[in-house]
Amino acid sequence: MKQELGYTQYKFNYITDYAKQIDESATRMEFIWQNRESFKDNVDIEVVLENALKNIERKIEEFKGYLKPFDMEDNQ
Repeated sequence: MKQELGYTQYKFNYITDYAKQIDESATRMEFIWQNRESFKDNVDIEVVLENALKNIERKIEEFKGYLKPFDMEDNQ
């Protein structure tokens, strides 16, 4: 696969996929918060939101790894 300026199409596919996953997770988190009064009593919304936040933070860390260009010395 052609690599230029430290990136390939394959790498950009991962970047956009992670960005979409983060966006979807944040939207889901907002939905839970907006509908917090509608959940059953046995659902601890605070725990659900904490877990959603941890999931987003994990995805962001993985995402940051893909944002960095390949080492230019690896191309030679």
